[in-house]
Amino acid sequence: SFPTRRSSDLFCKKLSRTKEGRAVIGIQVACGVYGEWHYWGFLNNEPDVGIPMTSYFRQWSKEKYTTTNSLSKAWKDPNVTFSNIQVPNMDERESHFGVFRDPTTERKTIDYFKAQHELTADRIIHFSRLIKDHWPRPIITGTFYGYFFSVFGREVVGGHLALEKILQSPHIDYISAPQCYGPKSRKNGEVYRSRGLVRSCQLNGKLWLDEMDFEPNLHYPFYKHQDIYLSLGRASTRRNMIYSLLKGMGLWFYEFGITGKEDDDFQLKYVPSSGYWDHPDIMSDISAIKTIFDKRIQEKKPYKSNADVLFVFDTESSLYTASLLNKNPLTVLSVDWSTLAAFRSGILYDAIHLSDLQKVNLDQYKTVIFGNCYLLSDDEIAFIKTNVATKGRDIVWLTAPGFTGADGIQLDRIQKITGFSIDTTRLNDTIRVELSPQTHSYFKDADTYSAFSHKKGIWPVFYINDSSAVTFGTFKENNLPAYAMKEFKEHRAWYIAIPAKEEQTNILRYILSESNAHQYINDPKAVVYGGWDLLFYYNAFRKKGEKRNITLKNGKEIIIESPGRGCGILMDATTGEILLEGA
Repeated sequence: SFPTRRSSDLFCKKLSRTKEGRAVIGIQVACGVYGEWHYWGFLNNEPDVGIPMTSYFRQWSKEKYTTTNSLSKAWKDPNVTFSNIQVPNMDERESHFGVFRDPTTERKTIDYFKAQHELTADRIIHFSRLIKDHWPRPIITGTFYGYFFSVFGREVVGGHLALEKILQSPHIDYISAPQCYGPKSRKNGEVYRSRGLVRSCQLNGKLWLDEMDFEPNLHYPFYKHQDIYLSLGRASTRRNMIYSLLKGMGLWFYEFGITGKEDDDFQLKYVPSSGYWDHPDIMSDISAIKTIFDKRIQEKKPYKSNADVLFVFDTESSLYTASLLNKNPLTVLSVDWSTLAAFRSGILYDAIHLSDLQKVNLDQYKTVIFGNCYLLSDDEIAFIKTNVATKGRDIVWLTAPGFTGADGIQLDRIQKITGFSIDTTRLNDTIRVELSPQTHSYFKDADTYSAFSHKKGIWPVFYINDSSAVTFGTFKENNLPAYAMKEFKEHRAWYIAIPAKEEQTNILRYILSESNAHQYINDPKAVVYGGWDLLFYYNAFRKKGEKRNITLKNGKEIIIESPGRGCGILMDATTGEILLEGA
């Protein structure tokens, strides 16, 4: 049973009077795996089949459908009643239209997962409200939630799909998460990024806090190449901190304990060891970065996003996709790998939830990319056509926008939304896309192709069946168009049937370079972050003395000279003044 108001009042009052309680400024509510509101066992198992969930699902369904007749019609089950509802079994959880669910035949399973996610969000709000109501002093409340990137392909069974409900709650002040653990995020030279849709937090008046738990390389007297390792550690710590701050958000450093332990075998890499961040050079960098951003806050300089590319993602669309382990590679490619490619494109981007598209200042963005927006209402489509696909923007469509919805699976809706005539095919295990000659000068490799493997292949695979479109890549297996571009009266549209599982040769890098978005640098090994009229350049593996040109938005050219491995440089995005030299 959940805490009563009386027991909550007693707990809060007693805790608040203790020595520790008097130092509390906020409480973070937690449950599930690592306190992160993932269902227990979600990585390899299928929650939640227990009696409490069955009871809740029955009540949830009754509130939604009201009558047995409505329920039976929606679920295509003449025998179902509110009293005999069971949570979906394994056969029902198996999607029956390949990667996608057809709501005309799989509404029960879609409903179940929606109920599961709403229940989780309701519990977070419940506990946050109790804290706000009964703590005797002003207090902030928050939670681990909003994980969107790097959810191991298990967003349906254990992710955070009720984001709108959390962002709209007045009882929650912040949401937080550890940074992305994958793909390709934990090593020097790779991309650091928050796990959530940070811009949507801002648009809804919430704070996002990153939990820093990447151990930096530290400096020990007997360790070989100690100067290189320390330089890499400083650069990666800078990269992580500055990303969060340039997004206008905050962070904390998490201390696992003794440093130098490998995640897999828990063997010490370095001895003697101390804390994760306990090195004077690392601490000095942290202090310097904090001083720079404290000054901006003290000067009351308002936060400003400098991005001119916008990613639009959806959470509810995931309910309409395969939920079993490793059955939905399309979402991972559209969400995780496409954004990695954007980071390697030398541009700046924001990422928002589809529900916030009407809240954002669209005039800021030259290019808009629609990711996993498989579920689009008629009103959303009308808004996109009227307000987004205008003013000469580049619009990039990934996989299957609007493919599924209340009326079921509809291939022609993709054409209605994108303007491309689309058809489907089936491909085998390894999917290769050969890039067309016009891209070769950009990728500097005439034989470049995108490839990834998926057991039993993928179905449905979409392709462009449109003679008026310009093809930029074809599936090697059947020579059908996989990437294409089409000019319209008020915008230019690009269609990517399957994003690549590799950021370096991802076609999105080429598209962004061809768009009107500002490209600060064309170097797939480098990453730039920006915001608050600041720009950060990161590249871990450049030889000492190597030079790279960065072009600011005002046209000013800045030459970056690498200090060697561990290059993280913060500069003024207008003047080019260096505020933090290379690590």
